[in-house]
This record gives sequence, structure tokens and C-alpha cells, in this order.
Amino acid sequence: MEFDDIEKIGLRIKEIRKKKSITIQRLSQFTDLSVGYLSNLERNQASPTLNNLQRICVALGISVRDLLEPSGEEKTLLPRSEQRSFRYDEYKLDIRRLDFGKKRGIYEYSSYDAPEEGEEIEASWGLHPYAEAGVVLEGTMEVCMDGKTYILEEGDAIYIRPNTYHTIRNAGKTPCRSFWHLQIAEGAI
Repeated sequence: MEFDDIEKIGLRIKEIRKKKSITIQRLSQFTDLSVGYLSNLERNQASPTLNNLQRICVALGISVRDLLEPSGEEKTLLPRSEQRSFRYDEYKLDIRRLDFGKKRGIYEYSSYDAPEEGEEIEASWGLHPYAEAGVVLEGTMEVCMDGKTYILEEGDAIYIRPNTYHTIRNAGKTPCRSFWHLQIAEGAI
């Protein structure tokens, strides 16, 4: 998984705690961590130390890996409130992540803003242990990998192998929107 997914840990702790019918007060007793700290952690208002993560995982009967993996629960409907959204101002990029569960896959909708007149937008980069396939829905996208530059127009699709360093940017003068399937193999993250 990407480094941004570390922000999901608090949400995953809360999800797992509730599935196990453990109150935050009980988790506090099991871990010797304050209710306030755990509440802040679950709302991603605090960052856990490795020691605290280990205490929480022991209390919940899970491994740290369980916190980092996509939810095992398969979903048919994913309300907007359960979708993860990310904004990267330096790339003028918004990403909405759709996690339907391990067997149904993870999808991303990406939207690059249109550049200002004469502006050159920095390319976002990726390097992760999973493959991804994307299709351009609108605009023009530039993807660089393996020493090659690919210009994708509306309807064009591209496949990026696991562990392949790549950059992506809006190569046009209008917004660029794309849809991606992250092909995360069992044990890849």
C-alpha cells in the first residue's frame, strides 16, 4: 500500500474494535492508553507510536499487517462517507479511493486540475508492490515509466506493473480525469 494509507490506521482500529464489540473504554483498560488518546487515534487526530500500535493489536487480537491491509469485508454499496479522499496541491490532484474489500478490489478516481496559463504542473509519482490499470475519462494524461513517455487521450488505457517507478501528470489545458483498478495480490501488502 502507499504511504498515505497509514492515515487509515485509526479508522481500521475503530472498525476492528467495533466488529469485536469492544468499547473504547474497554480497549483503554486492555492497553493502558487513555480513552482520549484512543478516540483521537481513531479519528486520525493522533499518530500512534509503534509501541502503542503493538499494545492495541495485542488487545484486539490482530497483527499490525491487519491494520494496513484493505478491509476483508466485501461491500456492494460504498457510501461517500466511507470513501477515502486525498488532495495533493503540489500536483493539483484529487483522488477518491473505493475499497470494496479484498476480493472485490480497490479502485481510484483521479482528477487533475487544469493548469493555469503558462503553468507547468509537477508530475505525481508512484512506486508500489501492486499493479494498476487506468483509463482516461476526460482530458490528456502523461505517464512516464521504463524510460518511455506515454500520452493518453480520452478512452486510452494503460497498465503499470508492480514495483515500477512511474510519474503521472495532466498533459493538457483542461482537467484530466481517470479511473484506476489497483490489482493488489494476496500478500502483496
